[in-house]
Amino acid sequence: MPPTPNNLRDYAFARERKIAGKIGSVALVELTGANLAVYLDRKTMAKTASRGGRTQAGRDLRYLRAAYNLCIEKFHLTLPKQNPFVALNRLRKDWYRVKAKSTIVATAEGDLKKWWAAVDALRPDSPYKSRDVIADYLQLSMLWGGRRAEMLGLRWEDIHLVGDYVLIPGGVTKNKREHLFPVTAYAKEMLLRRKAANEGPDTKCGEKLRAASPYVFPSRRPGANGEYEHIVEPASAVRAVKAATGINGTPHNLRRTFATLFNELSVSGEAVSNALNHAPKSTAGIHYIQSRLSTLRPMYQRYEDLLLEEAGIRLKPEEPSGVVSVDADTFAKYQAWLAEQDGLS
Repeated sequence: MPPTPNNLRDYAFARERKIAGKIGSVALVELTGANLAVYLDRKTMAKTASRGGRTQAGRDLRYLRAAYNLCIEKFHLTLPKQNPFVALNRLRKDWYRVKAKSTIVATAEGDLKKWWAAVDALRPDSPYKSRDVIADYLQLSMLWGGRRAEMLGLRWEDIHLVGDYVLIPGGVTKNKREHLFPVTAYAKEMLLRRKAANEGPDTKCGEKLRAASPYVFPSRRPGANGEYEHIVEPASAVRAVKAATGINGTPHNLRRTFATLFNELSVSGEAVSNALNHAPKSTAGIHYIQSRLSTLRPMYQRYEDLLLEEAGIRLKPEEPSGVVSVDADTFAKYQAWLAEQDGLS
């Protein structure tokens, strides 16, 4: 399978990091387990380690191992006495294993409400040029649990507002499987507003720069080719929300939150996996079980209702609003009754 654009980007970043470091000047055939261990330790103990030092270092070395094996085979290079990665396995056992993260946005009661409000606060009078678009992206990511690249690259042709469903084609998903899921009530309101905003004039430039954009989350900044494409990275907005709330709502943390809350609906593990568009593991899942909107819609609507309740957007059913609405005729009868009571007294 050919590498995806995200793979190629990661390879390029890993290459830049190695060139910038001391290991970049070491010839492949001179690599040793010792200098690989030094590289791993420096990256892991760096000041930025809390932002992925261990994970990044392990990923970089896995890429280097693949390149090493390919070059040795392709160019018939003379191998050192001992494969440096075998030596690294002894020096730093399980260097390639990374503890799975478990961060979610809804850890404590009230977290989700704070996060949602902080995302909404990005919209008005904000320094971020694409603030409304990014806020919609973050909140829809929480509603849908989509992968970052797949969500950011969403096109209007993937959104079927007449049938109320989304169909992301297999050509752009991570596992090359189509991802089908329903559009629920609140999500549809957001999409209709997003579509109207995308097709309206750009108040910054006084012209419809995004009118012809095929993307749901278009960027206001032109790319290298001069075209207005989609937002690539919401990192600055994620940092702003974290600074305001202390909650780290990265795209993958939103996806993990979606999975956690969806699982609380007491649905099957197959349903949760399907909602995340994970590749099925069972024979039945691979060959027979297909997504059906009529089955998925009630689950997604229940999830949306749960999410909006925790976010403070909707009242829980048992919570009275404190406001009673009456029609004019009923109110007139009530006033007549009050007047009658006054007459009796």
